Amino acid sequence: MTYKTKVELALEMVKHQISIGTRFHYIGADGWYGNSYWFGQELDNLQQLFVLEVHSDQYVYTQPPQIYLPEKQGIKGRQPKLYKALGEVTGVNETGQKIADNQWEKIGLRQRGKGDLNCLGYTQKVYGWDGSSSYYSERILTYQGYG
Repeated sequence: MTYKTKVELALEMVKHQISIGTRFHYIGADGWYGNSYWFGQELDNLQQLFVLEVHSDQYVYTQPPQIYLPEKQGIKGRQPKLYKALGEVTGVNETGQKIADNQWEKIGLRQRGKGDLNCLGYTQKVYGWDGSSSYYSERILTYQGYG
């Protein structure tokens, strides 16, 4: 037996379905999976369209961050191994609160027996970084409010 997290199991299921020929319109998941930077990156690597919820306290960059490995300071000590990011980071909740009322638009989610299911939404390009790797990823963040 091997221990696997819920996120690792989910990715394993997606890979299995792809291997047997399943085609997805998109892959959707709640904030547990959406807060895993690694999960979204792996779905990107599999060239899958996905929609992942994120928690309101997750941080994003509104401009591409500059990822760098700091220079060693002084003669003593170890060479830095942890990457740093330059750029303005903001909470998803803070960013969502700055959306003006007239910027929200009607977004069709799906058809159902009682009529179309719609929401009010606003879409914005953001950039995510896992805090340790040498790259960031571009994401589309959609804020939803029902109304």
